[in-house]
Amino acid sequence: MGISCLLLILWSCEKIAVPLERERPENQEVQFDAEVEKSLRRWVPDRFLYGKSRKFKASFFTAQDLSDPRLGVGSGDCEDPSYPFFNVQKGEGRASLLGNFTTEITFCVKPPAPGEFQIDYKDGHGTFYTEDGHELHIEIPVGVVKLIPPPSEFQAKFQDRFIITGGTGPYENARGFGITNSFVKFFPEGGDRTKHTWYALLILD
Repeated sequence: MGISCLLLILWSCEKIAVPLERERPENQEVQFDAEVEKSLRRWVPDRFLYGKSRKFKASFFTAQDLSDPRLGVGSGDCEDPSYPFFNVQKGEGRASLLGNFTTEITFCVKPPAPGEFQIDYKDGHGTFYTEDGHELHIEIPVGVVKLIPPPSEFQAKFQDRFIITGGTGPYENARGFGITNSFVKFFPEGGDRTKHTWYALLILD
């Protein structure tokens, strides 16, 4: 009798544990710290702060794609002659609501003048490609890369605003607002690499 009860208890516990182990991490609720909450409140519309939006966090890296023929001056979609350098970044990571993804992000860069400690960019467009074949689209209208003085693991950072503008499949009508938190390593041979943690409030239909 005692052995039968023990087996029943173990079998019951196993049945309860399986769904928890199989729960997809991207479906779990994200928590923002106080500084992120404060930054979002300064620029996100009230309907996202107090409506049915969900918290979105993406942790990923990108690297400058030296093999992409669009990379460089005059070879991309940069229409403003004062922002002539077309940058192409590709990478991968993981995000709440998305799971694992790959990404391509492009933007136009204004070369800094001598003595300047920041690099302006604009017309940023990015796509997150999920493992199940869907896309989430983002835009960064304008931004500033600020140089970090040595000694430091990274040589630059940018903390700018971005907009979620839709996608495909379950993200077709996605909309939202967020902030970047990104740190750049420069390499003399090119191929600069960036570590990103992005936060947003996102509404999905």
